[in-house]
Amino acid sequence: MRQTGEPTDHRGEQNPTRLLAFGMAGAAVLLAVSITIRPAGLSADDGLSYFGVYKTTVGPYAAAYFLEAACYWWVSCRVGPDQRVLTMSFKVMAPLIAALVVAPTSLVGFVHDAIGSILFCIQLALSIWLVATEDLTWQSVVLISIEFVSGLFALYYLQRHVGWLLQSQVVFQFAFGILMIRFLRRRRARALA
Repeated sequence: MRQTGEPTDHRGEQNPTRLLAFGMAGAAVLLAVSITIRPAGLSADDGLSYFGVYKTTVGPYAAAYFLEAACYWWVSCRVGPDQRVLTMSFKVMAPLIAALVVAPTSLVGFVHDAIGSILFCIQLALSIWLVATEDLTWQSVVLISIEFVSGLFALYYLQRHVGWLLQSQVVFQFAFGILMIRFLRRRRARALA
């Protein structure tokens, strides 16, 4: 059994599903820390990016994004070669997530918004592709619907309309993450069967 510090299953094998779930949970906790430190971000109409510009919140915000980016990259290196679309998507998503921290909205707002929009489009396209080709269940259709509607809300509120940009971003990312975990879990179960 290799000792890598990564989540493993009961046989000691690396488990991409657990790795992704760990990354998402860790990022959620770190973002919750940012929200606890500066709760005004919930109504500031700057989305999650609000927390990337203040000295008190930039640390947990950056750690959350870098953790999530690293987990997507690690998972992309651990899924089978037959998952080229998933692997490529995760490898493109990882640096985009990190770039959201490196290009804060306060310095390069348009670039930051473009990076985030591209990330959402890749995530929605990947979700649609996976559901259409591998996991067409009513649960997956519900998750895609949630992604689509919350993505539309995020796009609307991104244009500086007063509203719920942060909340729509969180709902989108939550639905995307659950869909990816479902897919990886179901795929692993089929491989072990």
